[in-house]
Amino acid sequence: MPQKYIFYFSALCLSLVGPLFAEVPTQALSFDTDIKIFDATSSQISKIRRAEEHIKRVVATQEFKDAVINHTYNGVKRFVDNNGLTNAQIYQKILDGAETLNGLKNNTMDLEVEMYYENSNTVGYTMTGSKRIWANTKYYNNYTSVDVTGNLMHEWLHKLGFKHAVSYSRSRDFSVPYAIGDIMVRLAGTDVGYITAVQNLTLSEGSGSVTLKWDPAVSAAGIDEYKVYRRLDGSSTIYLQTTTTSLAYTQSKPSKGATYYVRAYDNNGRTAKSPEIRYDVILKAPTDLSLSQGSTSVTLRWSPATSSGGVDEYRVYRQLDGSSTVYYQGSTTGLSYTQSKPSKGATYYIRAVDNGGQTAKSNTVRLKAITAPTNLTLSKTTTSVVLNWDAGTALAGVKEYRIYRRLSTSSTIYLQATTTGLSYTQARPSSNATYYVRTVDRPGATAKSAEVLFIR
Repeated sequence: MPQKYIFYFSALCLSLVGPLFAEVPTQALSFDTDIKIFDATSSQISKIRRAEEHIKRVVATQEFKDAVINHTYNGVKRFVDNNGLTNAQIYQKILDGAETLNGLKNNTMDLEVEMYYENSNTVGYTMTGSKRIWANTKYYNNYTSVDVTGNLMHEWLHKLGFKHAVSYSRSRDFSVPYAIGDIMVRLAGTDVGYITAVQNLTLSEGSGSVTLKWDPAVSAAGIDEYKVYRRLDGSSTIYLQTTTTSLAYTQSKPSKGATYYVRAYDNNGRTAKSPEIRYDVILKAPTDLSLSQGSTSVTLRWSPATSSGGVDEYRVYRQLDGSSTVYYQGSTTGLSYTQSKPSKGATYYIRAVDNGGQTAKSNTVRLKAITAPTNLTLSKTTTSVVLNWDAGTALAGVKEYRIYRRLSTSSTIYLQATTTGLSYTQARPSSNATYYVRTVDRPGATAKSAEVLFIR
């Protein structure tokens, strides 16, 4: 059975002892939250979102670092149920944000919060083996966003592997989840030094550019500058694009999809990262692929692909009948491609390649090894019937055409004649009749035309 941790609200008074530490780590300044919310009203969601901002603001402060590192129990700098870790190690574990479920040090509080109601003194609970915590609306509905910070921090510390006694005792208030949850509530409710990230980051496209815009960050020390960062798809490297004091930035469109974010810096050197925003290069495949035949060649034609990153080339692929392998034939920057006729039937398609390396596949077209005669027509005189047709095709060469007839008085189809021409005349049959023509290639394969009807 997974273990269930229950959080009861406490009002532990904290005292700070010992020297203050002079520098807040970069991880504290970049600490982030990623909280998914379930079964909550809009006001409950808003409250949790404000609590997230409080948490990021508090973790980024010297006061939070000092409170955690200098926390004491019975006159000794330690937490109860500390998993054998020092206060400094516990502080670092918070900054790492590595929940025991995945062990990923992503500098982020990853949580799922689901609301429920229960008439009890349990504010919320969680279970091992789950990212989710359950929050009792009996308390949450009366909590301020500052109160909620304590519950979120408490339950998240369970996700980092810290436990506490189930039954109340004075020492339980000094466990990692309870004590740091109380630190969070106290500091979230005071005017400690902080910086908020920029808000409402947006991205828009021009004909050859992208523009980022945002609402200002806020800091008690005043905002000094904004830095814009970008990571291209396929790369793990994040590059600084610009430093600015304005609330917008424009650059040429990247050739690949990209992820952007903005960091605000205040006059005390604190920083806060915005949510990320995506620029996606949209590549639309070539359309209307068609195939035509010459005497010894085939030509493919298509309508152009489009890409916000620019189309680099078109690649031609072919799969011969009877083979499961698709072979690359060649590339072009134009909208047509000609090659010698293959010896077998084949399927062709085109892939557009944009400047970022993305590809998009066209429709497919078939080159048949043999095709039937087309546009078969029948005309009649008082004594004869005349059939005319357009030529069929065969990669191995057309040997002849075979003319077939079935009288309406019979179920048997009879060969009437063979010819290398495109017409055939015979005496009028004695009853209504159905005719068709077959193309025959040199190896003996055939393809049947549409049927025509003779009526006396």
